Amino acid sequence: MIYPISLNLKDKPCLIVGGGNVAKRKAQGLLAAGARVIVISPNIQADFPTVVHIIDTYHPHYLDEIHPILVFATTNDSNVNQTVVTDAQARHILVNNADAPADFTNMTVWQNPPLSVAISTGGASPLLGQHMRRRVTDLFTNGYAEFAQYLLDLRGEVIRSIPTQSARHTFWQSVLTPQIFALLDSGHHHAAIAKLKEVVL
Repeated sequence: MIYPISLNLKDKPCLIVGGGNVAKRKAQGLLAAGARVIVISPNIQADFPTVVHIIDTYHPHYLDEIHPILVFATTNDSNVNQTVVTDAQARHILVNNADAPADFTNMTVWQNPPLSVAISTGGASPLLGQHMRRRVTDLFTNGYAEFAQYLLDLRGEVIRSIPTQSARHTFWQSVLTPQIFALLDSGHHHAAIAKLKEVVL
């Protein structure tokens, strides 16, 4: 079983070993999350995103110097990738291996802020994950994101006015009724927000 989490990587160092297509995709995702991306590779693709590029082959001392929170082994040499995995795990650093199981895998993600839906196939098929993401895109229209943003804006006020977590849980259960979700599911998110305002204001 996996343990899915959402990581705040803003300004945190993440190390990618390799400079090919897989490394490029990892770098793009990490940069979008605000991470500080360091790439170790003798060369990288011309259209590679802007990162800190160490022009070198992999050496374990880079793990000690950079202290990355995450490591990605993405070279086309499985022996090098396994060495990266072994070295990272010896230092208790979570590591992803592009061609074999390691500590974690990347999920396929659909985002419409503030909503995010992550899909994992357990490493079975990235293409299946991409297909499922398209289905999620069809299912969750912009109305869900707008409704979620209203809840997010309301959350701070609820925390200030209701002191305990258990009381807040009871409050949300009482106001987020099946009727409101039915409006949301039928595409009437403005009506769902209006109905919620009737209850909480």
